Amino acid sequence: QVLRDTDRLARIDAGDLTEALGALLENAARYAARVVRVSVTPEGGRLRIAVRDDGPGMASDAIGAARRRGVSLDPGENGSGLGLSIADEIATAAGGALELSSDGQGFVAALVLDAAGY
Repeated sequence: QVLRDTDRLARIDAGDLTEALGALLENAARYAARVVRVSVTPEGGRLRIAVRDDGPGMASDAIGAARRRGVSLDPGENGSGLGLSIADEIATAAGGALELSSDGQGFVAALVLDAAGY
């Protein structure tokens, strides 16, 4: 697949993107066993920026709760329960979405945003 420079530009304020990615990376670093991976994939008129860790993951019934502001699913940690909700709010305000999934091999949080050329 040939990627143009515009295939990797998202339509979002740079400060907002930095804040959302910072929250996702901080969350991944907190729970990773050893590795955090970031991938950027163009999907039609959208851009998917995924942050994957190799930690314990999350039960599927807890994923919805993780989006709620102030909900910390690991009370033994020093997390505030704000990171995923902030990333979700930023993605939504930019016309995108935050996708969360856990496949038993870690946790994936992906910002799905409009590509700049669309």
